[in-house]
Amino acid sequence: MSAEQEELPLSDALLRWCHRSLIEAVQDATRNADEQDEAIRQRMLDLQRERLEGTFRVLPQAEVFNDELEVLRSHELKSALQAANKRLEADFRAMVERGHLTMSGVQTSPEREATRGPIPSEWILDYRIDTAQNVVEVESFRWVSVKASRVQSTEPSTAHTATRTPDVTSILQKDGVRNMSDEDILTVLEEHARRVVDDQTPLSPSAGVSLMPLIKRKLQHRAENGEMLPSIIGESEALERWIKDKAPSFHTPSAKPIENSIRSDYNRLKAQSKGIKA
Repeated sequence: MSAEQEELPLSDALLRWCHRSLIEAVQDATRNADEQDEAIRQRMLDLQRERLEGTFRVLPQAEVFNDELEVLRSHELKSALQAANKRLEADFRAMVERGHLTMSGVQTSPEREATRGPIPSEWILDYRIDTAQNVVEVESFRWVSVKASRVQSTEPSTAHTATRTPDVTSILQKDGVRNMSDEDILTVLEEHARRVVDDQTPLSPSAGVSLMPLIKRKLQHRAENGEMLPSIIGESEALERWIKDKAPSFHTPSAKPIENSIRSDYNRLKAQSKGIKA
């Protein structure tokens, strides 16, 4: 068997080999947080300009309250981004734990090494991983210039990939479901979402399942069929009614959380419908 080893810095490795849905969740959360921060920054610049121009006015209580809500919203979006990054990192750790990825780096403590060496995967759940600085630490051990590697074989393999389809025969029994990997679970949920929207399959009640992927898929479906409403508020309310009707046994999100979640997708789809480059 011939094989070629690819080696990437940690941040690139997460974006290359982690599950696609987790990567997109981080990208969406980053975009939402950045857009909110920019809106607050512009608001502060406007107030500062009014002061400099001598046109500053005492803000009505409702306007002050709205500004406070926007700041709270910013904190919520940053918390959502942190949570998305944690899920992405957990997927990376799981791949290392299963032996699909390995890490190497230059050890700087407790003893300094001059050359790159392997980082033990047995400790993966205990490591503090800094993807921005490419540093891995645990107790007194520290590695810098860390990279992740994955062996890509020319022969068929069941190794973890973002688009891998799970072995259906292994998941028909409950024990099989318990043994499914995280990426297999996500693949099944994505297929479930497709069937609910595209094939009109009833949604089976199940505790703890996020309904946002279904809602976003429905948004895409409505856009493709010319059903998307001209305002995001109206579209969010329509999606709220749809998910409540589709999943009466679930705790479904209201229009406002839906609006916040679909904002970037809605703007992109609206721009595409008008022939505008998103």
